Amino acid sequence: MKATGRQIRIRQLLEAREFVDLETLCRELEASESSVRRDLIALENEGVLKRVYGGAMAMQARGHVLDFDWQSARMAEEKRRIGALAAALIEDGQTVILDGGSTVAAVARTLTSRSLHVITNSLPIAEIFNESRQSKSR
Repeated sequence: MKATGRQIRIRQLLEAREFVDLETLCRELEASESSVRRDLIALENEGVLKRVYGGAMAMQARGHVLDFDWQSARMAEEKRRIGALAAALIEDGQTVILDGGSTVAAVARTLTSRSLHVITNSLPIAEIFNESRQSKSR
Protein backbone atom coordinates (compact mmCIF):
# COMPACT_ATOMS: atom_id res chain seq x y z
CA MET A 1 0.00 0.00 0.00
CA LYS A 2 1.31 3.44 -0.90
CA ALA A 3 1.70 6.30 1.60
CA THR A 4 -1.53 8.02 0.53
CA GLY A 5 -3.56 4.85 1.07
CA ARG A 6 -1.95 4.23 4.45
CA GLN A 7 -2.64 7.77 5.56
CA ILE A 8 -6.30 7.52 4.55
CA ARG A 9 -6.58 4.28 6.53
CA ILE A 10 -4.88 5.89 9.56
CA ARG A 11 -7.45 8.70 9.41
CA GLN A 12 -10.25 6.11 9.34
CA LEU A 13 -8.82 4.26 12.33
CA LEU A 14 -8.52 7.48 14.30
CA GLU A 15 -12.11 8.42 13.50
CA ALA A 16 -13.22 5.22 15.22
CA ARG A 17 -10.84 5.48 18.21
CA GLU A 18 -9.10 8.25 20.07
CA PHE A 19 -5.77 6.39 20.20
CA VAL A 20 -4.15 3.81 17.94
CA ASP A 21 -0.92 2.11 18.95
CA LEU A 22 1.97 1.65 16.54
CA GLU A 23 1.76 -2.14 16.60
CA THR A 24 -1.90 -2.07 15.56
CA LEU A 25 -1.16 0.42 12.79
CA CYS A 26 1.65 -1.74 11.41
CA ARG A 27 -0.58 -4.82 11.49
CA GLU A 28 -3.65 -3.08 9.98
CA LEU A 29 -1.62 -1.37 7.26
CA GLU A 30 0.70 -4.33 6.64
CA ALA A 31 3.58 -1.85 6.74
CA SER A 32 6.89 -1.46 8.52
CA GLU A 33 7.29 0.71 11.62
CA SER A 34 9.44 3.17 9.69
CA SER A 35 6.76 3.59 6.98
CA VAL A 36 4.03 4.08 9.58
CA ARG A 37 6.18 6.56 11.52
CA ARG A 38 6.72 8.62 8.33
CA ASP A 39 2.95 8.59 7.74
CA LEU A 40 2.29 9.69 11.32
CA ILE A 41 4.79 12.54 10.96
CA ALA A 42 3.09 13.69 7.75
CA LEU A 43 -0.37 13.53 9.33
CA GLU A 44 0.84 15.32 12.45
CA ASN A 45 2.23 18.11 10.26
CA GLU A 46 -1.26 18.41 8.72
CA GLY A 47 -2.80 18.67 12.19
CA VAL A 48 -4.76 15.42 11.86
CA LEU A 49 -3.17 13.67 14.82
CA LYS A 50 -0.70 14.02 17.63
CA ARG A 51 2.08 11.50 17.91
CA VAL A 52 2.38 10.20 21.46
CA TYR A 53 4.44 7.48 23.09
CA GLY A 54 3.46 4.19 21.47
CA GLY A 55 1.16 5.51 18.77
CA ALA A 56 -1.05 8.43 17.81
CA MET A 57 -4.08 10.31 19.11
CA ALA A 58 -6.72 12.00 17.00
CA MET A 59 -6.62 15.78 17.24
CA GLN A 60 -10.39 15.73 17.13
CA ALA A 61 -11.98 13.04 19.27
CA ARG A 62 -15.73 12.54 19.21
CA GLY A 63 -16.36 16.20 18.55
CA HIS A 64 -13.85 17.56 21.09
CA VAL A 65 -10.63 19.22 20.11
CA LEU A 66 -8.05 17.65 22.37
CA ASP A 67 -7.24 20.59 24.58
CA PHE A 68 -6.01 20.85 28.14
CA ASP A 69 -9.41 21.53 29.76
CA TRP A 70 -11.07 18.62 27.96
CA GLN A 71 -8.20 16.28 28.82
CA SER A 72 -8.25 17.43 32.47
CA ALA A 73 -11.93 16.58 32.83
CA ARG A 74 -11.49 13.21 31.14
CA MET A 75 -10.85 10.47 33.73
CA ALA A 76 -10.44 13.18 36.39
CA GLU A 77 -10.85 10.83 39.38
CA GLU A 78 -8.10 8.52 38.13
CA LYS A 79 -5.82 11.51 37.57
CA ARG A 80 -6.56 12.79 41.07
CA ARG A 81 -5.59 9.40 42.55
CA ILE A 82 -2.39 9.29 40.48
CA GLY A 83 -1.62 12.82 41.66
CA ALA A 84 -2.06 11.86 45.31
CA LEU A 85 0.14 8.77 44.96
CA ALA A 86 2.87 10.66 43.11
CA ALA A 87 2.81 13.53 45.61
CA ALA A 88 3.31 11.05 48.45
CA LEU A 89 6.69 10.15 46.92
CA ILE A 90 7.93 13.74 47.00
CA GLU A 91 9.52 15.22 50.12
CA ASP A 92 9.40 18.88 51.15
CA GLY A 93 12.44 20.84 50.00
CA GLN A 94 12.99 18.75 46.89
CA THR A 95 13.25 20.13 43.38
CA VAL A 96 10.58 18.64 41.13
CA ILE A 97 10.51 18.82 37.33
CA LEU A 98 6.96 18.64 35.98
CA ASP A 99 6.44 18.18 32.26
CA GLY A 100 3.17 19.16 30.59
CA GLY A 101 -0.05 17.20 30.54
CA SER A 102 -3.33 16.92 32.37
CA THR A 103 -2.22 14.02 34.58
CA VAL A 104 0.91 15.90 35.59
CA ALA A 105 -1.33 18.89 36.37
CA ALA A 106 -3.24 16.65 38.78
CA VAL A 107 0.06 15.94 40.50
CA ALA A 108 0.80 19.68 40.61
CA ARG A 109 -2.56 20.39 42.26
CA THR A 110 -1.66 18.06 45.13
CA LEU A 111 1.72 19.77 45.57
CA THR A 112 0.55 23.39 45.85
CA SER A 113 0.65 23.44 49.66
CA ARG A 114 4.12 21.91 49.83
CA SER A 115 7.49 23.63 50.18
CA LEU A 116 9.17 22.67 46.89
CA HIS A 117 11.20 24.02 44.03
CA VAL A 118 9.19 23.39 40.86
CA ILE A 119 10.51 23.51 37.32
CA THR A 120 7.99 23.19 34.49
CA ASN A 121 7.61 23.91 30.80
CA SER A 122 3.81 23.88 31.10
CA LEU A 123 1.84 27.12 31.30
CA PRO A 124 -1.22 25.42 32.87
CA ILE A 125 0.98 23.90 35.59
CA ALA A 126 2.75 27.22 36.19
CA GLU A 127 -0.71 28.81 36.54
CA ILE A 128 -1.71 26.21 39.14
CA PHE A 129 1.23 27.17 41.33
CA ASN A 130 0.80 30.88 40.67
CA GLU A 131 -2.90 30.80 41.62
CA SER A 132 -2.04 28.84 44.76
CA ARG A 133 0.56 31.41 45.75
CA GLN A 134 -1.87 34.27 45.13
CA SER A 135 -4.63 32.66 47.20
CA LYS A 136 -2.21 32.16 50.11
CA SER A 137 -1.22 35.85 50.09
CA ARG A 138 -4.83 37.04 50.45
